[in-house]
Amino acid sequence: MARPIERVQSRAGERAWHVTRHAEVKALLGDERLGMENPMSARMLAAPGPRGTGTGRRPGIGQLEYRVHTAWRKAMNKVFSARAFDTMIPVIHAVSRELTRDLMRAGPPADLHDGYSVPLAARVICALLDVPVADIGCFRQWAGDGQDGVRPGPSPEGMSQFVAYAEALVADRRPGRADDPVSLLLGLPAGSTKAQEGRVVRLLAGMLAFGWQTPASMLDAGALLLFAHPAQRQLLRQRPALSGLATEEILRLARPPNAVDGGVHRQAHADVSIGEVTIGAGDMVLLDLVEANRDRQVFAEPERFDITRDPNPHLSFGHAFYMCNFARLARTEIGIGLANIFTGIPGLRAVDQAALEAPGAAPWLTNPAKVLVTW
Repeated sequence: MARPIERVQSRAGERAWHVTRHAEVKALLGDERLGMENPMSARMLAAPGPRGTGTGRRPGIGQLEYRVHTAWRKAMNKVFSARAFDTMIPVIHAVSRELTRDLMRAGPPADLHDGYSVPLAARVICALLDVPVADIGCFRQWAGDGQDGVRPGPSPEGMSQFVAYAEALVADRRPGRADDPVSLLLGLPAGSTKAQEGRVVRLLAGMLAFGWQTPASMLDAGALLLFAHPAQRQLLRQRPALSGLATEEILRLARPPNAVDGGVHRQAHADVSIGEVTIGAGDMVLLDLVEANRDRQVFAEPERFDITRDPNPHLSFGHAFYMCNFARLARTEIGIGLANIFTGIPGLRAVDQAALEAPGAAPWLTNPAKVLVTW
């Protein structure tokens, strides 16, 4: 059995600590001494302390990242609050039912990824940000969705297109100060500064590039898991109220679309002792969420798909300091989306059902660009 923390070589050739056990992954996700910034780039951002405040020493790298991230997260949560996300529930229901009717009218076979999962998740993001649904085609093209039969994620050129789109969006909303999320973000404290606008641009570009990919991918993975486990599929149809627990189990078992091999990257900004290991300042750390979500010390029969599993303390959205701000919305999209498509098309099943049920088959770990279905 592999050790819960061990030295490995990353795909980029850099030495790193690979962390796989749930307890250590969770602890390190919540440790402020581990950050997303590279120590050198963070050091370049650190400014001298204000005069007349004592030592004038610059803040530590970890303190700097924590302070900046905390302030921005607090500001974001005023705009993207639980209440704001809950206002999207009727939108999710309406769009998912419309897409289900469209699939039924077109008739089988169909591609669930292209005809349901992506348009649902993308239209929710458009509604949230008040941007035209007609632009979804551009977002998919820039993100590389479905190209060459894979979903590679945005190229540098594609990401630059998202940034340019976000910059134009900010320029358009800046004068209005309306009540849409973009204008509200720009109107937060220091909203008139270039630094604040830069943060808003980066956030919007990230949401438009990735904010629909994760829920779409989890809808695909959830459908594949339910196809591969007929008893669980039938249970969800009989008890749609289980969609919340089903969502958590899908999130635990499926691989996120932009997951990095080896785990989530972190950089140690100070020495961190955990167990019998000391992670040195400057070391790279790979927090393996996929392995942590299958830890036998936490999850009974971890490879078993069980939509009644409760509790389900998976770490797919992170934990503590860097937990995903949009986890609530993603959970809602996945739960409603799966419940509506499986109740709306009672006979829904995979085109190649036998391949899904074959020993060792696990397409929910590969994020296929097509999910072919019939009914």
